[in-house]
Amino acid sequence: MTEHFAPRSVLDRDENLRLEKYFGELVFTEKTMQNRIPPNTFKKYKECLSKNKRISIELADTIAVAMKDWAMERGATHFSHWFQPLTGNNAEKHDSFVSPSGDMSCLSAFTGRQLAMGEPDGSSFPSGELRNTHEARAYTIWDPLTPAYVAEVGSVSTLIIPAAFFSWKGHALDHKIPLLRSQHALNVAGEKLFEALDEPGHNEWYSSSGVEQEFFLISEKHYNARPDLIVSGRTVQGARAAKDQEMNDHYFGQMPEQVLACIDAVEKSCWRLGIPIATRHQEVSPNQFEMAPVYQKCSVASDQNSMLMEILKRTAPKFGLAVLFHEKPFRSINGSGKHNNWSVGNSKTANLLEPGPDPANNRDFLLAVAGVIRGTDLYQDLIRYSVSGASNDHRLGSQEAPPAIISIYLGDWLAELVDSIIEGRPARPGHDLKIDLGIGYLPLVERDPTDRNRTSPFSWTGNKFEVRCVGSSQRPAVSSIMLNSMLADSFHYFESEVRRQREAGLSVDDAVKKLIKDTLTKHKRIVYNGDNYTNEWVEEAKKRGLMNYRTTPEVLNQVVNERNIKLFERLKVWSSEEFTAIVEVDREKYIKVLNYESTTLVHIADNYVIPAAIKFQAKFLKLGERAPKRRLDILTHLTNAAVDDVEELKDLLKTIHPHHIDGDLKELVFFARDKVFVAAEKLRSDLDALEGLMDKKSWPLPSYQDMLLTRPAHSHLT
Repeated sequence: MTEHFAPRSVLDRDENLRLEKYFGELVFTEKTMQNRIPPNTFKKYKECLSKNKRISIELADTIAVAMKDWAMERGATHFSHWFQPLTGNNAEKHDSFVSPSGDMSCLSAFTGRQLAMGEPDGSSFPSGELRNTHEARAYTIWDPLTPAYVAEVGSVSTLIIPAAFFSWKGHALDHKIPLLRSQHALNVAGEKLFEALDEPGHNEWYSSSGVEQEFFLISEKHYNARPDLIVSGRTVQGARAAKDQEMNDHYFGQMPEQVLACIDAVEKSCWRLGIPIATRHQEVSPNQFEMAPVYQKCSVASDQNSMLMEILKRTAPKFGLAVLFHEKPFRSINGSGKHNNWSVGNSKTANLLEPGPDPANNRDFLLAVAGVIRGTDLYQDLIRYSVSGASNDHRLGSQEAPPAIISIYLGDWLAELVDSIIEGRPARPGHDLKIDLGIGYLPLVERDPTDRNRTSPFSWTGNKFEVRCVGSSQRPAVSSIMLNSMLADSFHYFESEVRRQREAGLSVDDAVKKLIKDTLTKHKRIVYNGDNYTNEWVEEAKKRGLMNYRTTPEVLNQVVNERNIKLFERLKVWSSEEFTAIVEVDREKYIKVLNYESTTLVHIADNYVIPAAIKFQAKFLKLGERAPKRRLDILTHLTNAAVDDVEELKDLLKTIHPHHIDGDLKELVFFARDKVFVAAEKLRSDLDALEGLMDKKSWPLPSYQDMLLTRPAHSHLT
């Protein structure tokens, strides 16, 4: 991650300063822009955003000068386009405001051309063979939906301009561009649908996202002593601790002082950057935590989630901690997700997924729900693809996170409403929405319209849908792209059906009612309100014809199909070439992850565990006849097995070495999964068993007991 967000002035700040006084103080907000440019110029800028019109260079020139002056007042000497290539990390290149003027003097300058477009070297970023290595030219382009801000790193301030990344030929080389395209596709489809309903004026359609971020915080000392955490973000070796999460005593417990101070500093840094972090709490696993913001438009929410992760990365070491975003950093305990709470609205209706007081007659709500159900059923593989990856494979379906089978949870109330529409009858009364606990002085409380189903990958939660299977290290943008696209596709289908039914003589209301009933009837198979963890559901899903891609290689080799390519080309979200390339990048990434994880495991075996085991055996042998023979035999057997398994894994790794991969990636992803990963798990089993036999002083690495059950010290806070 890049060095953005040291909370310098946050840690030194007057603690009595109210949040309202500093929220967004480092952000070039629209209000700030409005105060610094002519009114007519600001009006033109707003019109460009609301009506999807191009921002001219002349308009950008005026904004650039105002932005530069504002940033320099906050100590900035450089600016940078901040973009998100397909590496999974963020990227930037800094340029100064210096403009030589002769006679060894200079002026500060920042033009509309510099604001609008940058040119980083693109040769080393993954492109899925869209470009050759020698074709290095690539560009960044300003995305005004996410406001620019000043990043403070130590004593250095830099103007950061959120941007998208594309090739010389105009191909998207990130997820930002297809996300923005999918938002536009949703806007086009929504406007056309409501014109067919004789209700024009439903403009400026958008999708919103609230991204819950889970992560682990462990001692930085332990982190630095674990080569596997440094390289891969997860422990490729580690025996279970004496106590995991079985008592659920960590869940929503009181945070340690050290952790609370760290997260508090993170929140203050976020607030200064306009990121509306709203909640913090302990999660179910030891040393696992969660932070979550309020809703933003999807592209902004995705950017701000990346900013939050950077802030956490930068702030944690200041408190003697290291943050882990891997989906499964520790075996045997729950991993981390990133729930994407998604909804859709427009200029007239802020959220179409809000049921309102009379949901059975709320046409817009029912259209949106039917559209989501239809899209999820038709494009199950795209949602599954959006959460695929080597790291998330450790988590999905492991009795802690939703399985790989995509289904929708509606809850009792909405499921009953859907059934009543399909069966053509009035909906049965729902539960009493008031809860009386029988204690007179306690207020009556409102019951949510639906319970939660933590086993479901995709749940309706009252006024939104929650994608629960996104991994903690993954970009929420990808799942938002799929949701936007599938709903846009449903809206286009609804538009054509309404027009067809009206031509057949039906009224608008009758056409819509028929459309909703037919859609729900046809696609109800995707709805499941039960326990998604059970074997019974796996069998039931198979009977329903639902897809079950259990691992990433399976979905990667199926998702590039004619139906999906036609969807993206029709909506202009991805071209066939772009989508094929991005999946190829994911294949390559999967292979590389398994390579460096397994290589690290070999390193740990050869340089840490096996030498320590041999020394430990020597101690036993010095005891002579007093040595417990059974224990010595097991130790010897495991050490020899580990040596053999290391050599086997080394041979397999030659096939997927990143510098000489030779062969079809479609085949190599399965080789990596079925051969390399299996061999690595076999070696890990040996090493974990050795850890259980050796005494604390002889074991060379911090254990799970150390990392998960030792409470952080507080000495650095005094």
